Amino acid sequence: MSYSSAAYRAISHPIHLPAAPYWVYGADALTWKLVRLVARLHPGAECLGIIGPDQRLPVTEGESFVLITDADWEERARRLSGAGWPAERIMVLPLAADCPSSGFSRFLNDISDLIDGADEPERVHLPKDTAITILLREGTAKLEAGRIEISSTLYPAVHEPNRLKLGAGDIRKVHDALADEQSRSAYLSVLRDPPFARLDAFVGTMLRGQQYFEHVEVSPGDTVLNFGVFDGFEIPGFAALMHGQGRLINIDPLGHTYLSRYVRDALDQYEGLVELFPYCVTDRDGETDFLQYDDGQAASHAHAMTAEAKARSEKSLPVYPTRKLSTLIEEIAPERIDLMKFDVEGAEEMLIADLPEIVARYRPQIALSVYHATRHLWEMPLRMMAMCEDYEFRFGSYSMTRYESIFYCLPRA
Repeated sequence: MSYSSAAYRAISHPIHLPAAPYWVYGADALTWKLVRLVARLHPGAECLGIIGPDQRLPVTEGESFVLITDADWEERARRLSGAGWPAERIMVLPLAADCPSSGFSRFLNDISDLIDGADEPERVHLPKDTAITILLREGTAKLEAGRIEISSTLYPAVHEPNRLKLGAGDIRKVHDALADEQSRSAYLSVLRDPPFARLDAFVGTMLRGQQYFEHVEVSPGDTVLNFGVFDGFEIPGFAALMHGQGRLINIDPLGHTYLSRYVRDALDQYEGLVELFPYCVTDRDGETDFLQYDDGQAASHAHAMTAEAKARSEKSLPVYPTRKLSTLIEEIAPERIDLMKFDVEGAEEMLIADLPEIVARYRPQIALSVYHATRHLWEMPLRMMAMCEDYEFRFGSYSMTRYESIFYCLPRA
C-alpha cells in the first residue's frame, strides 16, 4: 500500500538513541523508568522533561531531540514537524507497556530499577538476594519449607542434563555456526546456565535489544509475515519501522482477539497496513481442534494435537482452520517477503518442511522461536541451517529461562 507517513526516525531500543539532551513526548506507567534506563545507557543524555498532551511544544535547540513513546506517534510527529523539528531529531520508540508477553516492558517495569549500580551497560551481576526476589516474583522459583525450589523444565542444565548429553554433538554444530560471540554466548547460556546466571544474561540482553528486533532490519515498503500474534507487542515496532508502508500480515487462528489497547491504538494510524489470516499453520490443510492455554493462546504443538492430550481436556475444544505454509503463501500471494517471524507455540517443527522452497524463492529474514521444547534448541536450528544457503545465523534469548529463545536466519547481501 502507499501511505503518507509523518517524518520521524523509528528505533527498537533506547540503545539506538543519540547521547544528547532530549524531551519525552508521551507519558505512561513506564516513562520515568525509561528515562532512568536511557541515563544508564547514555550518561550524557539529559532528559529535559515530559511533554504533556496540552503543553506547548519546545523549540528545537542544539542537538536535542524528542522521543515519542505513546501509540499515536504519527500525529505527534506531525505536530513536532510543524513546530520546526527535523525528522532526524524526532524519535519513535513504541512502548507497549500493556503487553504481558513483552520481555522489554516486563524488564522496565519489574527489574530496571534494581540494576542502576552496575558499572557497564551490558555486564550485570545482580546480588543473590535481589535475584531471589525477582525469581520469586516472576514465579520461576518458589519458597518451600525455607528452601528455594526452581520450577521444572525451564533450565535445561538443571532439569535435563541427560538430554543435553545426548544432543551434545548437535549443540556444538549449532554453536559453531553462529555468526558472533554474542550469539554463541546467549546460546550456551540458555542450555547450560543455572537460574541466577540466566537472570544476569536476561538483564544484559534487555539492555541492548528487544525480541525479534535485535538482529533483523525492517524498512518502509517491506512485507512482514507475523506468525503468532497473541497480545501483539511486536506489531507497533514493525509498523513504526515500516512507516505504515508495505504489508504487515498477521497469521493466527485467534485473530486479533488478545491485542492490547496500545497495539490497537497504534494500528489505527495505518488503514490497510495490517492484514489478518486467521489460520493455524501446520503440516496439512483442513481444520483441527486442540488445547488452549489458560491465557487463551492456542497450544498448537504436536503433543497438544494428539488424541491423548485432547481426551484429558475438561472443556470442549474449539475447531480452527489449518493451512500448510505453502498453501498460505499461495493465498497471500506476496511479491516479496522481507521477514518471517514465527512464534506458534511449538508448531514450528510441523511447518519447517514447507520452508525450503519459500526460502529459495524469497530469501527472507527469519526469526524462529526454538524454545517450546528443549530439543528444539538444536533440532530446528540444524534444519534451518541446512536449507538456508548463503545465510548467517544468530541467536538471542529474551527471558530469564529457556523461553523466548529466537534463532535468526539472515541472508547475506
